Amino acid sequence: MEKNPEIISYNGFLSYQITGRLIEKLGDLSRELNLNKSTYRKIVTLMVEIIENNYNYVNRLDEGTLRESNQKPFFSVLRSGDYFKLKSGNPILKEDAAALKQRIEHINCLHYRELKDLYMNTMAEGIYDDKKRSGAGLGIMKMAKISKSKIHYNMEKITNNLYYYTIEIAIPTNHKR
Repeated sequence: MEKNPEIISYNGFLSYQITGRLIEKLGDLSRELNLNKSTYRKIVTLMVEIIENNYNYVNRLDEGTLRESNQKPFFSVLRSGDYFKLKSGNPILKEDAAALKQRIEHINCLHYRELKDLYMNTMAEGIYDDKKRSGAGLGIMKMAKISKSKIHYNMEKITNNLYYYTIEIAIPTNHKR
């Protein structure tokens, strides 16, 4: 058996249409993967959050900046032992990378109950009223809350103004009985 067999993989710029196709493909594979409904919903929710995160950061880049990066966006779902791992990568502006890193580090330090409280408080404060202020907050919180695990990420410098950001989130496979 392969060590980390890819279930779904996409390399290139992501869009809402591509997200829909990837979700559809996961739906087609769900019986073969023996996914229960809860695990399927978690994977779909995480897919949407991760791809939206990827899409939003890439859309902030102009054509010239995009050409500076020979690394293009990607998204994949792998099975690794008793976990599904969702991975994504994309170029990101230095200023966005710093804020995102700080947000992930903060969220990774929280206990699950603290994370749930922060998520609820952030929702109650109307995070959608000030997207610039919130940055990656709610989506990253939601990913950590669903996975109930730390968010693994990396920021690799490409140029003085550009980094390549990768994220990996794992959730238990929860096979049907």
